[in-house]
Amino acid sequence: MPALKIDKTKWLKLGIEYFSTIGKQGINVEQMAKKLNCNKSSFYHHFKTKKNFLNEIIQYWYNKSMEPIITEIDSIRDPKLRFERFLILGFRDKSRKDLMFYLRKESETNSNLKQLLNEFKKTRIIYGSQLIQKLGYSESEAIQKAETLYLFYIGWYEINKSSNNDKDIDDAIDLIKTFIKF
Repeated sequence: MPALKIDKTKWLKLGIEYFSTIGKQGINVEQMAKKLNCNKSSFYHHFKTKKNFLNEIIQYWYNKSMEPIITEIDSIRDPKLRFERFLILGFRDKSRKDLMFYLRKESETNSNLKQLLNEFKKTRIIYGSQLIQKLGYSESEAIQKAETLYLFYIGWYEINKSSNNDKDIDDAIDLIKTFIKF
């Protein structure tokens, strides 16, 4: 007999997994409830609507993906090592599959989601620019380099998301070293 309620976090983790693979079509409450061995009412108890669920998925992913990275990087004192760790952690994480692709697609019709994605982008660029400034670049240079790095990463990720080759990461970092000295 299925459980009546499942912890909200389990729904969010499964939602990210499904959404990352096939997008909005992956958010099938009945299939997810079956996978979690619970009733569909548990989903609606936590989220009310699929739109709310999508908004909470991005917020959960944002909090769980950025906070641990920032905490780890901020514990490193040397600016060069901090920046290198920032790159390694970002480039090594391929767990989100096509999450960003599907989120961008969904944000075309979901203004809350679009706002969350813009906040995420802004946070990454600001944090990256702060790390770059500590390498000796001016604020304007650091912002420009952080924006370029962000766009480079998006393209690199699309090409390499299914690769398990660490050489791809090393090559990317070597290329970054040509426009950000560290």
